[in-house]
Amino acid sequence: AQSLNGHYMPFGAMYAYETVKDDALSPISYSGSLGGLSLGYHFQNDNWISVLDLNGGGGFQAPDVNRENNPSSTTTGFARGSYQLMRRIATYKDFRFYAGLLSHNVFDFRQHNRYSNSSDNYEALFAFGTSVAVQKPFKVFNKNFALSYTFGFPFGAYYMRPGYVKPYLNTEVGSKGFAFWGDFYILNSKTELTWIFDNGNQLRLFYNWEFTQLDVLNKAQTDLQQIGLSTIFKF
Repeated sequence: AQSLNGHYMPFGAMYAYETVKDDALSPISYSGSLGGLSLGYHFQNDNWISVLDLNGGGGFQAPDVNRENNPSSTTTGFARGSYQLMRRIATYKDFRFYAGLLSHNVFDFRQHNRYSNSSDNYEALFAFGTSVAVQKPFKVFNKNFALSYTFGFPFGAYYMRPGYVKPYLNTEVGSKGFAFWGDFYILNSKTELTWIFDNGNQLRLFYNWEFTQLDVLNKAQTDLQQIGLSTIFKF
């Protein structure tokens, strides 16, 4: 099968669906469809994988209770940035297993259309931890493909959140500090199906799932699912 080794630049578009339960926003959860773009830089050789992924977008979210009769909504923007450096730790037949370090960064911003006071809501997490991955190259009709799965497990983060009453206190972030596993949770997984062309360029279908929970001051939970398609250029 065609090798995945090399330097790559991905560009893609995606559809996302996010559900948020944020005590600083509302006692009920909000959810909705989001659109976005993704890009990054990927490098791989026989033993190492270095992956920088960036994506962001926006859309609208509405309350999950009595949605038809509730005019409330939020205008939502999101951004994600992650970096993984992993080394191959095992090989079994055509399966390649990797493990390494992870930096996973989350930013969500919401503006509520019904609040005249404290309408801005945000969550920022700059997390660090570990990640594991498995790859399997294969052929279908003499075409080269690869299937990969990556799971990220951050165990610490620096967070920024609204204050108890106001989003900002004297123009500064209302609540910020470090949190570790038990006070916050992030689980992140990515499944990718890649078609590798003869010239080394790729077409990739991906599905990302991310769950975050921050148990400080105003508790916040998000569930984000993303599906998209990327063109990946080898250079």
